[in-house]
Amino acid sequence: MHYKTIITFNKEHAENSEEARIFAQETLIDEGFCDQGKRFGCAPADWFVIGGRWSGTLTMMMLDNKKVEQFYKEFEKKYGWHTNSEIKRKDRKKQVKKLFKKYFPNYTGELIFWRDTYKDLGYEDDACIVTPQIYDELLKEHEGSYEDGEHFWDLNYDEVKPETYIGKKWIVCIDYHS
Repeated sequence: MHYKTIITFNKEHAENSEEARIFAQETLIDEGFCDQGKRFGCAPADWFVIGGRWSGTLTMMMLDNKKVEQFYKEFEKKYGWHTNSEIKRKDRKKQVKKLFKKYFPNYTGELIFWRDTYKDLGYEDDACIVTPQIYDELLKEHEGSYEDGEHFWDLNYDEVKPETYIGKKWIVCIDYHS
């Protein structure tokens, strides 16, 4: 089964998203995330990638929620999630990109809908500095702890508090299998 987890760590460990994703990946491997021993003792995962099935989650959280809802309603009405023809699929990708731009004209990243979910280091937006929105959506529930043993770990063992996380920590989205 696939699980979404978030990893956080101090800002000084990486200067950009790529470095943050590499740091997260290497630290999880070094700490035994998919192996026996070390921090994780009995490994929670047998496999993981950065982003994976949840690639783009951080970006979607930072967009206007009402516009995201409107986009999804129009998307499902016009296109649905499945198509049988490769030709239709290519045309649909162009149309969906156009529809997304209608709601989010300033968005410049790769759309989340057809990403490679097995790309080891994920995509640029699978790691970012913690914002107030991301804190409220993903970290607030963990206040006072540095991990939940399943879906959240801070690699520096820092307890979750707004003053030590917002603007001061990287957050990386992980897809793991167990």
